Amino acid sequence: MSVDTSALAPTISSAGKERPAIVKPRRSIGSILGQVIHWIVLVFFAALFLYPFAWLLAASFKPRGQVFDNLLIPKTFQPENFVQVWNELPLLAWVGNSILIAVLAAGFVTVSSSLVAWGFAYFRFPGRGILFGLVLATMMLPGAVTLVPQYLIWNNIGLVGTNIPLWGMNLFGSAFYIFLQRQFFLGLPREIFEAARVDGVSYWGMFWRMAFPLSIPSFIIVFLFEFQASWNNLQAALIYLNAGSAEGYTVPLGIASAMTKYSPTNGGHGDYQYVMVAALLVTLPMLILFAFGQRYFIEGWRPRVARAERASRVASAAGGSHWERFQRDPPACVPSAAHSAGMNSLHFRECSSTPCRGGVSEVRSPCGMVPTSGSRSECSMARTPRARSSERTFR
Repeated sequence: MSVDTSALAPTISSAGKERPAIVKPRRSIGSILGQVIHWIVLVFFAALFLYPFAWLLAASFKPRGQVFDNLLIPKTFQPENFVQVWNELPLLAWVGNSILIAVLAAGFVTVSSSLVAWGFAYFRFPGRGILFGLVLATMMLPGAVTLVPQYLIWNNIGLVGTNIPLWGMNLFGSAFYIFLQRQFFLGLPREIFEAARVDGVSYWGMFWRMAFPLSIPSFIIVFLFEFQASWNNLQAALIYLNAGSAEGYTVPLGIASAMTKYSPTNGGHGDYQYVMVAALLVTLPMLILFAFGQRYFIEGWRPRVARAERASRVASAAGGSHWERFQRDPPACVPSAAHSAGMNSLHFRECSSTPCRGGVSEVRSPCGMVPTSGSRSECSMARTPRARSSERTFR
């Protein structure tokens, strides 16, 4: 690598002292060639992924006889397709049904999965690992295995022909989303929840006022994933809604029925340009949704340390008064006093490294201990009744 020696000339700083200038190495030919190849590969794959959308956009402006000519620039522009499609197809009803079902399905599965994930991440109880393994084992079952039993259940209830089966099953959570949110919850500092529990915050309060604000990126990711899955779900709509009227169809089922309607083999005239317009219009809501939610995909996978920085701010807003005092005046645990009070060894390791401030009358620490009096060399520790009850839960 060649170096520009002219940049090595000394410069004079504002204090009058000479300091060497910043050396700017010249880029070699190999580095420039690598960057060129890198951009060529990126542009190639970007064009490869954008080609279907460009083809769809071009086909929506073409007349009936030119839809499948594979030209990205139409020979004849026919923008009135975007007006006539509303008269040919009940597109507005399809979009409304799909939005309602997708919002209900995504909302229910986000809430139900997060509650189960919070239980697996926070509470310690016998058989937790076995139960979590059983939840993950359900992901190995093919969808065809549970397809017939689910249909028989909804048929016996009498809900076949309604949209309830398309979002009702999400009330019981999803194994994949439970696993995803459990891993996110495990990245949150456990100490802030223990401190909040000592302060009297309920379990629901810890989830709603602390875990939920810290895990908003994971909630949005789950919501977007399930919204997209429900929006594109043709199989469920084909099974449960196919017997109803066309106005009750969802977007995938409606477009499939439009393909059959305009097929020349079924007596149609091949007006597939309306199908292309409908497919283009129903794609726009997903593009807009992901455009607004893309930053949460990046924020949702930040390191645990970055997420821990937000934990202290949430703890102060959720019954964290004692937690703030603990950060200002942290107590220390002395082995003799700790063992005399029956202190758990794990709790002793958590707070033994913090300095002790003498004369503190009552400061609660995350390990559930209250220093009564003492000096830097000796602290007398005693547990509160709430700390003793919470210790049995956390152990």
